[in-house]
Amino acid sequence: MKPLFYSITGIMLLSALLMGCTSNSTNKCGPCPAIATVLPNINFRIVDKTTGEDLFFAPSPKYKIGQLKLRHIINGKPDSVFLRVDSAGKKFNIFVPPSGPVDTVTMQLADKPQDLLLFKTGKTPGCCSFLVLNSVTYNGNVVYTRASGPDVVVLTK
Repeated sequence: MKPLFYSITGIMLLSALLMGCTSNSTNKCGPCPAIATVLPNINFRIVDKTTGEDLFFAPSPKYKIGQLKLRHIINGKPDSVFLRVDSAGKKFNIFVPPSGPVDTVTMQLADKPQDLLLFKTGKTPGCCSFLVLNSVTYNGNVVYTRASGPDVVVLTK
């Protein structure tokens, strides 16, 4: 799984460097610099809504990582999600390749009810714009915005 993740990450970074910014003949700003674009991803933890205890990285976790199922819904069909487990940092990282301005991800934890994450992307203003993650909602509540973060989103279950 790790070699696949690193291969995909390498391809994404190379693509971002090569296509990080486009310029056309009507662009009066001049050529855009080749910059690495950070594609839509967030770091998150899942905690118990009553106790606040981490459900995966606590000393005696309630769930195993294999019990967490994430699916990116594209054109009504579930697809895979790039999930990275950071055991040292006690967090997950999820990458959602954009398929539109709002991408839907479902999260299923063992036998708990399914949750819904919406990733809203956009482009920065100006002549050398690039893709950014504007916000993430979790079951209808905004848990991340580009303006205020947070660095690690805390999802309650």
